[in-house]
Amino acid sequence: DVHSKQRGVWFRAGRQRIVWGDGRLLGEGDWTQRPRSFDAVRLGLSFRKLDVDAFAMLLGSTGLTGGLGGLAGGSSTGSIEAPSTMPASTGSQLYGLRFAWHAHPLLEAELGGLARIVRPPTSYDLTPSNTFVLSARLSGDKRGVRYSAEGVYELGSIASYGANRDLRAFAAAGRATWETALPWHMTFGAEGAYASGDDGTTDSTAVQTRFDPIVPDERPMHNRMGLYAWSNLILAGGDISVRPAEPVGIDVGYRFVGLAQPKGRWSSASLVAIGASPTNESHELGHQIDATVSLRFWEPLTIDASYGVFLTGEGARNILAASSRGDIGAQHFGYLQATLKAP
Repeated sequence: DVHSKQRGVWFRAGRQRIVWGDGRLLGEGDWTQRPRSFDAVRLGLSFRKLDVDAFAMLLGSTGLTGGLGGLAGGSSTGSIEAPSTMPASTGSQLYGLRFAWHAHPLLEAELGGLARIVRPPTSYDLTPSNTFVLSARLSGDKRGVRYSAEGVYELGSIASYGANRDLRAFAAAGRATWETALPWHMTFGAEGAYASGDDGTTDSTAVQTRFDPIVPDERPMHNRMGLYAWSNLILAGGDISVRPAEPVGIDVGYRFVGLAQPKGRWSSASLVAIGASPTNESHELGHQIDATVSLRFWEPLTIDASYGVFLTGEGARNILAASSRGDIGAQHFGYLQATLKAP
Protein backbone atom coordinates (compact mmCIF):
# COMPACT_ATOMS: atom_id res chain seq x y z
CA ASP A 1 0.00 0.00 0.00
CA VAL A 2 1.58 3.27 -1.16
CA HIS A 3 -0.13 6.64 -0.67
CA SER A 4 0.49 10.35 -0.34
CA LYS A 5 0.36 12.01 3.08
CA GLN A 6 -3.28 13.09 2.75
CA ARG A 7 -4.24 10.01 0.67
CA GLY A 8 -4.97 12.19 -2.34
CA VAL A 9 -3.25 9.51 -4.40
CA TRP A 10 -2.93 5.87 -3.35
CA PHE A 11 -2.02 2.51 -4.85
CA ARG A 12 -2.64 -0.93 -3.41
CA ALA A 13 -1.64 -4.37 -4.72
CA GLY A 14 -2.45 -7.80 -3.31
CA ARG A 15 -5.36 -9.43 -1.54
CA GLN A 16 -7.79 -6.75 -0.41
CA ARG A 17 -11.37 -5.73 0.38
CA ILE A 18 -13.33 -3.89 -2.33
CA VAL A 19 -16.88 -2.63 -1.77
CA TRP A 20 -18.85 -0.34 -4.06
CA GLY A 21 -21.85 1.50 -2.65
CA ASP A 22 -24.25 -0.87 -0.89
CA GLY A 23 -22.32 -3.92 -2.07
CA ARG A 24 -24.97 -4.99 -4.59
CA LEU A 25 -22.41 -5.36 -7.39
CA LEU A 26 -19.17 -5.55 -5.40
CA GLY A 27 -19.34 -6.65 -1.79
CA GLU A 28 -17.32 -8.42 0.86
CA GLY A 29 -19.89 -10.72 2.48
CA ASP A 30 -18.76 -9.66 5.95
CA TRP A 31 -21.51 -11.68 7.63
CA THR A 32 -19.96 -15.00 6.58
CA GLN A 33 -17.17 -16.84 8.37
CA ARG A 34 -14.80 -16.00 5.51
CA PRO A 35 -15.46 -12.50 4.13
CA ARG A 36 -14.62 -12.08 0.45
CA SER A 37 -11.29 -10.61 -0.62
CA PHE A 38 -9.87 -10.04 -4.09
CA ASP A 39 -6.44 -10.48 -5.64
CA ALA A 40 -6.24 -7.07 -7.27
CA VAL A 41 -4.29 -3.94 -8.06
CA ARG A 42 -6.09 -0.69 -7.28
CA LEU A 43 -5.48 3.01 -7.84
CA GLY A 44 -7.34 5.88 -6.16
CA LEU A 45 -7.35 9.64 -6.70
CA SER A 46 -9.09 12.35 -4.66
CA PHE A 47 -9.46 15.97 -5.73
CA ARG A 48 -11.69 18.23 -3.66
CA LYS A 49 -15.15 16.65 -3.89
CA LEU A 50 -14.28 14.09 -6.56
CA ASP A 51 -12.95 10.57 -5.98
CA VAL A 52 -11.76 8.19 -8.69
CA ASP A 53 -11.29 4.47 -8.05
CA ALA A 54 -9.89 1.99 -10.60
CA PHE A 55 -8.96 -1.67 -10.18
CA ALA A 56 -8.07 -4.87 -11.99
CA MET A 57 -8.60 -8.24 -10.31
CA LEU A 58 -8.27 -11.94 -11.01
CA LEU A 59 -11.48 -13.92 -10.53
CA GLY A 60 -10.22 -17.30 -11.68
CA SER A 61 -7.15 -18.72 -13.42
CA THR A 62 -9.14 -21.35 -15.33
CA GLY A 63 -12.85 -21.55 -16.01
CA LEU A 64 -15.77 -19.43 -14.97
CA THR A 65 -16.04 -18.28 -11.36
CA GLY A 66 -18.62 -16.05 -9.76
CA GLY A 67 -21.81 -14.54 -11.06
CA LEU A 68 -24.70 -15.95 -13.08
CA GLY A 69 -23.08 -15.50 -16.46
CA GLY A 70 -21.69 -19.02 -16.76
CA LEU A 71 -23.04 -22.20 -18.29
CA ALA A 72 -26.82 -22.12 -18.22
CA GLY A 73 -28.25 -24.11 -15.35
CA GLY A 74 -24.89 -24.69 -13.65
CA SER A 75 -23.63 -23.54 -10.28
CA SER A 76 -22.03 -20.13 -10.32
CA THR A 77 -19.47 -20.94 -7.67
CA GLY A 78 -17.46 -23.73 -9.23
CA SER A 79 -14.93 -23.51 -12.04
CA ILE A 80 -15.14 -25.59 -15.20
CA GLU A 81 -11.90 -27.46 -15.67
CA ALA A 82 -10.35 -27.39 -19.11
CA PRO A 83 -8.64 -30.26 -20.93
CA SER A 84 -4.88 -30.36 -20.54
CA THR A 85 -4.49 -30.12 -24.32
CA MET A 86 -6.03 -26.65 -24.51
CA PRO A 87 -3.72 -23.60 -24.68
CA ALA A 88 -2.75 -21.46 -21.70
CA SER A 89 -5.24 -18.78 -20.69
CA THR A 90 -5.55 -15.52 -18.80
CA GLY A 91 -8.65 -16.93 -17.11
CA SER A 92 -11.45 -14.74 -15.77
CA GLN A 93 -10.79 -11.12 -14.80
CA LEU A 94 -12.77 -8.12 -13.61
CA TYR A 95 -11.93 -4.48 -14.29
CA GLY A 96 -13.63 -1.49 -12.71
CA LEU A 97 -13.69 2.30 -12.83
CA ARG A 98 -15.82 4.51 -10.56
CA PHE A 99 -16.27 8.27 -10.16
CA ALA A 100 -17.83 9.62 -6.93
CA TRP A 101 -18.90 13.26 -6.50
CA HIS A 102 -19.58 14.40 -2.92
CA ALA A 103 -21.73 17.42 -3.72
CA HIS A 104 -23.65 17.58 -0.42
CA PRO A 105 -24.33 15.31 2.58
CA LEU A 106 -27.74 14.60 1.02
CA LEU A 107 -26.39 14.28 -2.54
CA GLU A 108 -23.53 11.99 -3.43
CA ALA A 109 -23.44 10.77 -7.02
CA GLU A 110 -21.51 7.79 -8.38
CA LEU A 111 -20.92 6.53 -11.91
CA GLY A 112 -19.27 3.16 -12.38
CA GLY A 113 -18.30 0.67 -15.03
CA LEU A 114 -17.29 -2.99 -14.77
CA ALA A 115 -15.92 -5.36 -17.39
CA ARG A 116 -15.72 -9.10 -16.76
CA ILE A 117 -13.50 -10.79 -19.33
CA VAL A 118 -13.50 -14.59 -19.61
CA ARG A 119 -11.00 -16.40 -21.82
CA PRO A 120 -10.41 -20.11 -22.47
CA PRO A 121 -9.75 -22.72 -21.40
CA THR A 122 -13.27 -23.16 -20.08
CA SER A 123 -14.96 -26.11 -21.78
CA TYR A 124 -15.14 -27.80 -25.16
CA ASP A 125 -18.38 -26.04 -26.15
CA LEU A 126 -17.80 -22.60 -24.62
CA THR A 127 -16.33 -19.58 -26.38
CA PRO A 128 -14.80 -16.44 -24.82
CA SER A 129 -17.36 -14.09 -23.27
CA ASN A 130 -17.48 -10.50 -22.05
CA THR A 131 -19.89 -8.78 -19.66
CA PHE A 132 -19.99 -4.99 -19.39
CA VAL A 133 -21.82 -3.21 -16.56
CA LEU A 134 -22.81 0.46 -16.35
CA SER A 135 -24.09 1.73 -13.00
CA ALA A 136 -25.30 4.98 -11.45
CA ARG A 137 -26.02 5.60 -7.77
CA LEU A 138 -27.33 8.48 -5.65
CA SER A 139 -27.08 8.51 -1.86
CA GLY A 140 -27.25 10.82 1.11
CA ASP A 141 -27.04 10.92 4.91
CA LYS A 142 -28.00 13.91 7.05
CA ARG A 143 -29.91 14.45 10.29
CA GLY A 144 -31.21 10.93 10.53
CA VAL A 145 -32.26 10.66 6.88
CA ARG A 146 -30.36 8.12 4.81
CA TYR A 147 -31.10 6.94 1.32
CA SER A 148 -29.53 5.25 -1.69
CA ALA A 149 -30.86 4.55 -5.19
CA GLU A 150 -29.00 2.58 -7.83
CA GLY A 151 -29.61 1.62 -11.46
CA VAL A 152 -27.55 -0.82 -13.52
CA TYR A 153 -27.51 -1.89 -17.18
CA GLU A 154 -25.62 -4.90 -18.54
CA LEU A 155 -24.60 -5.85 -22.05
CA GLY A 156 -22.12 -8.10 -23.79
CA SER A 157 -22.21 -11.84 -24.28
CA ILE A 158 -22.21 -14.88 -22.00
CA ALA A 159 -21.35 -18.54 -22.47
CA SER A 160 -24.29 -20.84 -23.16
CA TYR A 161 -24.81 -24.24 -24.77
CA GLY A 162 -22.62 -24.43 -27.87
CA ALA A 163 -22.36 -20.66 -28.44
CA ASN A 164 -22.38 -17.30 -26.76
CA ARG A 165 -25.64 -15.46 -26.15
CA ASP A 166 -26.03 -11.70 -26.31
CA LEU A 167 -26.71 -10.15 -22.89
CA ARG A 168 -29.11 -7.26 -22.27
CA ALA A 169 -30.29 -6.91 -18.67
CA PHE A 170 -31.04 -4.22 -16.10
CA ALA A 171 -31.76 -3.75 -12.42
CA ALA A 172 -32.69 -1.04 -9.93
CA ALA A 173 -32.76 -0.86 -6.15
CA GLY A 174 -33.34 1.70 -3.43
CA ARG A 175 -33.47 1.99 0.33
CA ALA A 176 -34.36 4.86 2.67
CA THR A 177 -34.36 5.16 6.48
CA TRP A 178 -35.58 7.88 8.80
CA GLU A 179 -34.43 8.12 12.41
CA THR A 180 -37.15 9.98 14.28
CA ALA A 181 -37.21 11.90 17.56
CA LEU A 182 -39.43 9.21 19.08
CA PRO A 183 -38.23 7.26 22.13
CA TRP A 184 -35.47 4.69 21.68
CA HIS A 185 -34.28 6.37 18.43
CA MET A 186 -37.09 4.66 16.52
CA THR A 187 -36.11 4.37 12.86
CA PHE A 188 -38.33 3.49 9.92
CA GLY A 189 -36.95 1.92 6.75
CA ALA A 190 -38.31 1.08 3.29
CA GLU A 191 -36.70 -0.90 0.50
CA GLY A 192 -37.48 -1.95 -3.05
CA ALA A 193 -35.60 -3.71 -5.85
CA TYR A 194 -36.13 -5.07 -9.34
CA ALA A 195 -33.86 -7.17 -11.54
CA SER A 196 -34.78 -8.44 -14.99
CA GLY A 197 -35.14 -12.16 -15.63
CA ASP A 198 -35.68 -14.46 -18.59
CA ASP A 199 -38.10 -17.20 -19.57
CA GLY A 200 -35.59 -19.99 -18.96
CA THR A 201 -34.91 -20.73 -22.60
CA THR A 202 -31.61 -22.41 -23.58
CA ASP A 203 -31.87 -21.22 -27.20
CA SER A 204 -28.38 -19.97 -28.05
CA THR A 205 -29.84 -17.40 -30.49
CA ALA A 206 -32.06 -15.75 -27.87
CA VAL A 207 -30.90 -12.67 -25.97
CA GLN A 208 -30.17 -13.37 -22.30
CA THR A 209 -32.11 -10.89 -20.15
CA ARG A 210 -31.43 -12.34 -16.69
CA PHE A 211 -29.50 -9.78 -14.64
CA ASP A 212 -26.15 -10.87 -13.20
CA PRO A 213 -25.12 -9.14 -9.92
CA ILE A 214 -21.40 -10.03 -10.54
CA VAL A 215 -19.86 -10.47 -7.01
CA PRO A 216 -22.41 -9.05 -4.54
CA ASP A 217 -22.56 -9.00 -0.76
CA GLU A 218 -24.26 -12.36 -0.31
CA ARG A 219 -26.30 -11.76 2.84
CA PRO A 220 -26.88 -8.11 3.68
CA MET A 221 -29.35 -7.04 6.36
CA HIS A 222 -32.81 -8.64 5.94
CA ASN A 223 -31.50 -11.21 3.46
CA ARG A 224 -29.60 -13.37 5.89
CA MET A 225 -31.87 -16.30 5.11
CA GLY A 226 -30.13 -16.17 1.71
CA LEU A 227 -33.23 -17.11 -0.30
CA TYR A 228 -33.00 -14.54 -3.10
CA ALA A 229 -30.44 -12.69 -5.20
CA TRP A 230 -30.58 -9.43 -7.16
CA SER A 231 -31.49 -11.40 -10.27
CA ASN A 232 -34.95 -12.09 -11.73
CA LEU A 233 -36.31 -10.34 -8.65
CA ILE A 234 -39.18 -8.18 -7.42
CA LEU A 235 -38.66 -7.01 -3.84
CA ALA A 236 -40.60 -4.64 -1.59
CA GLY A 237 -40.62 -4.25 2.17
CA GLY A 238 -39.96 -2.21 5.26
CA ASP A 239 -38.56 -2.43 8.77
CA ILE A 240 -38.57 -0.73 12.17
CA SER A 241 -35.54 -0.54 14.46
CA VAL A 242 -35.09 0.78 18.00
CA ARG A 243 -32.26 1.21 20.51
CA PRO A 244 -33.76 0.84 24.01
CA ALA A 245 -30.22 1.26 25.38
CA GLU A 246 -27.05 2.46 23.68
CA PRO A 247 -25.47 -1.04 23.39
CA VAL A 248 -28.73 -2.74 22.31
CA GLY A 249 -30.39 -2.63 18.90
CA ILE A 250 -33.56 -4.38 17.74
CA ASP A 251 -34.73 -4.56 14.13
CA VAL A 252 -37.92 -6.16 12.75
CA GLY A 253 -38.71 -6.31 9.03
CA TYR A 254 -40.99 -7.68 6.33
CA ARG A 255 -40.16 -8.41 2.66
CA PHE A 256 -42.29 -9.51 -0.28
CA VAL A 257 -40.15 -11.54 -2.69
CA GLY A 258 -41.20 -12.28 -6.25
CA LEU A 259 -39.92 -13.27 -9.69
CA ALA A 260 -39.71 -10.73 -12.49
CA GLN A 261 -40.19 -13.60 -14.96
CA PRO A 262 -42.19 -16.51 -13.48
CA LYS A 263 -40.66 -19.10 -15.82
CA GLY A 264 -37.11 -17.92 -15.15
CA ARG A 265 -34.52 -19.07 -12.65
CA TRP A 266 -34.85 -18.56 -8.89
CA SER A 267 -31.35 -17.96 -7.48
CA SER A 268 -30.15 -17.90 -3.89
CA ALA A 269 -28.13 -15.08 -2.34
CA SER A 270 -24.99 -17.11 -3.10
CA LEU A 271 -25.97 -17.09 -6.81
CA VAL A 272 -26.74 -20.80 -6.80
CA ALA A 273 -29.70 -21.88 -8.93
CA ILE A 274 -32.56 -23.10 -6.70
CA GLY A 275 -34.60 -24.08 -9.75
CA ALA A 276 -37.07 -23.05 -12.42
CA SER A 277 -40.40 -24.26 -13.77
CA PRO A 278 -41.34 -23.80 -17.45
CA THR A 279 -45.02 -24.05 -16.48
CA ASN A 280 -44.98 -21.58 -13.57
CA GLU A 281 -47.28 -18.59 -14.03
CA SER A 282 -47.03 -17.05 -10.54
CA HIS A 283 -44.67 -14.17 -9.71
CA GLU A 284 -44.95 -14.81 -5.96
CA LEU A 285 -41.99 -16.47 -4.25
CA GLY A 286 -43.07 -15.68 -0.72
CA HIS A 287 -43.15 -13.40 2.30
CA GLN A 288 -40.21 -13.06 4.67
CA ILE A 289 -40.46 -11.83 8.27
CA ASP A 290 -37.34 -11.50 10.40
CA ALA A 291 -36.04 -9.95 13.61
CA THR A 292 -32.49 -9.22 14.78
CA VAL A 293 -31.10 -8.26 18.19
CA SER A 294 -27.59 -6.74 18.30
CA LEU A 295 -25.48 -6.24 21.42
CA ARG A 296 -22.32 -4.12 21.56
CA PHE A 297 -21.13 -3.62 25.14
CA TRP A 298 -17.52 -3.40 23.90
CA GLU A 299 -16.70 -1.53 20.69
CA PRO A 300 -14.72 -4.30 18.88
CA LEU A 301 -17.23 -7.05 19.78
CA THR A 302 -20.74 -7.41 18.33
CA ILE A 303 -23.18 -10.19 19.20
CA ASP A 304 -26.11 -10.76 16.84
CA ALA A 305 -29.08 -13.07 17.26
CA SER A 306 -31.67 -13.39 14.51
CA TYR A 307 -34.71 -15.39 13.49
CA GLY A 308 -36.52 -15.40 10.15
CA VAL A 309 -39.43 -17.21 8.57
CA PHE A 310 -40.15 -17.42 4.84
CA LEU A 311 -43.77 -18.19 3.96
CA THR A 312 -43.61 -19.96 0.61
CA GLY A 313 -45.76 -18.55 -2.20
CA GLU A 314 -47.32 -20.24 -5.19
CA GLY A 315 -44.39 -19.51 -7.52
CA ALA A 316 -41.84 -20.94 -5.10
CA ARG A 317 -43.97 -24.06 -4.57
CA ASN A 318 -44.20 -24.63 -8.31
CA ILE A 319 -40.42 -24.35 -8.69
CA LEU A 320 -39.71 -26.60 -5.72
CA ALA A 321 -42.13 -29.20 -7.06
CA ALA A 322 -40.53 -29.06 -10.52
CA SER A 323 -37.11 -29.55 -8.86
CA SER A 324 -38.41 -32.54 -6.83
CA ARG A 325 -37.80 -30.72 -3.54
CA GLY A 326 -41.22 -31.33 -2.08
CA ASP A 327 -44.03 -29.05 -0.95
CA ILE A 328 -42.66 -26.61 1.64
CA GLY A 329 -45.10 -24.29 3.39
CA ALA A 330 -42.54 -22.32 5.43
CA GLN A 331 -38.80 -22.16 5.98
CA HIS A 332 -37.20 -21.11 9.25
CA PHE A 333 -33.76 -19.67 9.90
CA GLY A 334 -31.96 -18.71 13.10
CA TYR A 335 -28.44 -17.82 14.08
CA LEU A 336 -26.31 -16.53 16.91
CA GLN A 337 -23.01 -14.92 15.99
CA ALA A 338 -20.19 -13.06 17.71
CA THR A 339 -17.96 -10.83 15.59
CA LEU A 340 -14.63 -9.52 16.89
CA LYS A 341 -12.89 -6.88 14.81
CA ALA A 342 -9.26 -5.95 15.35
CA PRO A 343 -8.36 -2.22 15.14
